[in-house]
Amino acid sequence: MPYSADVSLDNPGCFLFLVDQCANILPEHPIQEAAVDVVNRFVDLLVRRCLHGGEVQDYFDIGIVGFTDLGFLNQDGDWVPANDDDLAITYTLPGTNLEQPFLPMSQVVDAAVMEERKVSQNQGGDTVEVTQQMPVWLRFHEGTGTPLWAMLKAVERPLAEWVGRYPNSHPPIVIIVWERGISDVHQDLSTQAERIKSLRTMDGNVLLFAVDLIGDLSNSPDATRHISPTMFPENERDLKSLEPRHEDDALMFGMVSALPETIRQRATRLEIPVDDNSRGMVLNAQSVEVARFLSMCIPGLSNPNLH
Repeated sequence: MPYSADVSLDNPGCFLFLVDQCANILPEHPIQEAAVDVVNRFVDLLVRRCLHGGEVQDYFDIGIVGFTDLGFLNQDGDWVPANDDDLAITYTLPGTNLEQPFLPMSQVVDAAVMEERKVSQNQGGDTVEVTQQMPVWLRFHEGTGTPLWAMLKAVERPLAEWVGRYPNSHPPIVIIVWERGISDVHQDLSTQAERIKSLRTMDGNVLLFAVDLIGDLSNSPDATRHISPTMFPENERDLKSLEPRHEDDALMFGMVSALPETIRQRATRLEIPVDDNSRGMVLNAQSVEVARFLSMCIPGLSNPNLH
C-alpha cells in the first residue's frame, strides 16, 4: 500500500513547513501567532516521538521556511505585487538555506529556545488558553504579500534532492500554513503544485497540504463574520469561504493532495471524520483542530519504543 513505509534511521520521514508571513489581510487578528504555536507544538511532538534512551534519534528531517514578498499598497490602496524574484525568505532552523532547508531531528532539538508561551489546549471538550514553558523554533516576522508560486518553485529542487537521497522513505509532506491573499496568482500555481506532487519515492508521491487558522476573533471588529471551519473538503462546494477569500480557497483546493488511505485510517482512529475523496486542507480552523490534523500525518515509526 502506498504511504505505508515505516520511518527508520536509514529511511527517515520529512516534513517541510512553508509559513506565510503576510499580515496584510487582517493584521488586527493574532492569526500569525496561532500559526507559529501550531508549528512549534508539532515539532515538539516529533521531538518527543524520536526520544529514545535519553537521546533524540534522527527519524525525521524538518524544514521550516517563512516566506513573503516585497509588494506594497499604492496611494490608491491597490496592491502592487512584487516581481517574481522578490521572494523574502526566513530560515527558522540554523544553518538551513534554500539549497538545504532541512535539519535532522537531533539538530532540530538543539535549535529550540525555551520560552513562556500562551497555547490553546483542549480541556473537557473546551478550548482554553494556558501559559507554559515550551520549546520555540518558529517566530513570526511580519511581511506583506503571499508569493505562493515563487515559494513552491523555490523548494522544488531541495525536495527533489531529498527524495533522490532517500528513495525508500515515506515521501515528504509539505504543509502550507497561510492566511490567504496570494500575490502571484498571475503565475501558473496549479502547474507548479503538480510539479511538487510529481516528486516521489518508492512509497508514493510528495504530499502537499494546506492549513488556515482563524486565530482569536473575540475582540475583532470582524468577529460577526466568523464562519465554521472547513475540514478535509471533497469538492469545491464544501468550502465555507467569505468573499473575496473564496477564489484563493478554490485555487488552493485544486492544488492540495487527497488524503491517502493510511492517513485516513489514522484519522478514523483519532475519530476525525474523513471520506475517500477528502483532501488535505483545513480552513478557518482553531489551532487545536489543526494540531489534530498534523498528528494524523505522522508516519509509523519502525522502533515500537518510539511510539
